Amino acid sequence: MCRNIKTLFNFEPPVNDDEIRAAALQYVRKVSGFTKPSQANVAAFNAAVEAIAAVTATLLDTLETNAPPKNREDEAARARARDGTDALVGLVETHGRRETEALLEGLEVLPRRRLSYHGVELTEFDLDVTLERRPALVLVDELAHSNAPGSRHAKRWQDVAELLAAGISVYTTLNVQHLESLNDVVAQITGVVVRETVPDAVFERADEVELVDISAEVLLERIPELRGRSEAIARALHDNPGLQAAGQQVRASDRAAAAAFRQHFGDLEAVAWTSRYDDAQLLRPMSQDLLAGGFASLPFAQDQLHYGLTFELPLFVGGKLLALSHLARLKADEAGALLEGTRWQVRANVTTTYATTQVLTAATRAYRDELASLEQTHARVDLMVRQGKRPEVDLLEITDALEEARAQLADARAARTHVRALLLALLDYPPDQIFAFDSLPDRMPALPVTGVDWNALVLDAAPVATAEIRVRQATSGKHAARADFLPRLSVRGNLLENAGSGVPGSQETWELTLQASIPVFTGGRNVAEYQSAAAAERAARLALTQTRPQQQAGLRGGLARLRAAADGLDAAGERGEYHTFVYDGPAFAFPLLLRPGRHMEFDGHRCMDLTLVPPS
Repeated sequence: MCRNIKTLFNFEPPVNDDEIRAAALQYVRKVSGFTKPSQANVAAFNAAVEAIAAVTATLLDTLETNAPPKNREDEAARARARDGTDALVGLVETHGRRETEALLEGLEVLPRRRLSYHGVELTEFDLDVTLERRPALVLVDELAHSNAPGSRHAKRWQDVAELLAAGISVYTTLNVQHLESLNDVVAQITGVVVRETVPDAVFERADEVELVDISAEVLLERIPELRGRSEAIARALHDNPGLQAAGQQVRASDRAAAAAFRQHFGDLEAVAWTSRYDDAQLLRPMSQDLLAGGFASLPFAQDQLHYGLTFELPLFVGGKLLALSHLARLKADEAGALLEGTRWQVRANVTTTYATTQVLTAATRAYRDELASLEQTHARVDLMVRQGKRPEVDLLEITDALEEARAQLADARAARTHVRALLLALLDYPPDQIFAFDSLPDRMPALPVTGVDWNALVLDAAPVATAEIRVRQATSGKHAARADFLPRLSVRGNLLENAGSGVPGSQETWELTLQASIPVFTGGRNVAEYQSAAAAERAARLALTQTRPQQQAGLRGGLARLRAAADGLDAAGERGEYHTFVYDGPAFAFPLLLRPGRHMEFDGHRCMDLTLVPPS
């Protein structure tokens, strides 16, 4: 019943828990018919696997035999000899699945070929060793795989073709979407253009094809649950690398501000140093002059060791520490404002790319329907021309329209692929990730015209908030520069233990100093620094004065363009035109789909997606 389940009893080395569970999993899969259970059945499925694994483990522990344990490799060789097949596992991608790895037990697995590309070590199927080994049958996984640069063939299916030419049979695997003839169909269904394909001629050479399928329920479980714009925005805000970097910058700025504030507490350091004095040239002659015959005879150590604590506490520095602390806190505030602005920019980008993908998906579908209609018309007109019922010029006109529709469809698909890739990058997904989009809404959301203080939104926007913070930063910088002209007052002290060679014990000393310093001459450096800080403050104020009207003008212009584009929807529909309009301004971003009334799926409807981007 279960040909994938092998004998587990009386082997050396004995089977482990993973192998027992893999056998139980194979049994439950066979009985249930599920490779992977649906969400509704997963609890019962897993419970059955665990129960059968437990019973199997108990059975294996209970069974007794006088026969010596069987060697696994010998048994595998006997199995190959029994069916007359010399089999080799050329390459299998287990993707870390334990049950897949367990299926390789007892099989001869070919080591992979290692090669280096731009300093990165890669592994590939070793074609040359396989040809030298010449097995009767070789298993090569992932037929559509692209080989690493430096390999003999660009594609793995070309490796397989060489194996077949050498008389070696091949078992291989292939996902349906990689068939070349189905590439366009798959792209239409999933919105993903599969780059790795296998020619149909290679597939047609197969002597036997086994279709391995899963239920629609299980397949849907593998698709991310991001089916709406709000879910996409939530994922982008959680996983976007740019936001994560901005968040780390905020944390770094907060710690820098805390460190700047702690400068008020002064410094306490542990110190130690050793000294050697020139006794003959300095100290003893000095002592003989001071106290002839007396002081010179006192013990004195040439080699001395001093260790202890020193401290310095600033009492007055002209407000410089306060200004620097305030400046560091403002930098943290700026980082926070930039983070919040980045959040809203990510929201705007996701909204724009998501809605534009919806638009282009609908456009692609409409162009495809139009193309199908034109192809039918072309076939009818061609028949009528051949029957002499229509002039040939009619066929030429239909042919031109058909080619134009094909070009429009290709352009729409290319644009959709590009925008979709941008969206997936924002969501930190790979470009070929399956992603389910909501359908386009049938109605355009109404733009709020009452109850919204547009001017307040602009003044609270990240660019204005950042410009205001920079003004305060420049003011704090000017205060710090001005403090360099003022006197400074600090307390310093030390507590030391002193020891010397040849002198018994050690001596404790301490010192306390109140120090005042007044800047007299610095070569004009302080004046230049203050002038620079004052100029920076004036520049920041001018930038703020400029930023406010720029943001207001951007909002007014964006609203005007929005209304004009909305008014153009009806006109475009009446003319039977298709047009995509995307506006990405400083205050908001939106895409528009201008749809005609003839060939589009949503006749007579207008669609717009609008997201305001205030700082909070």
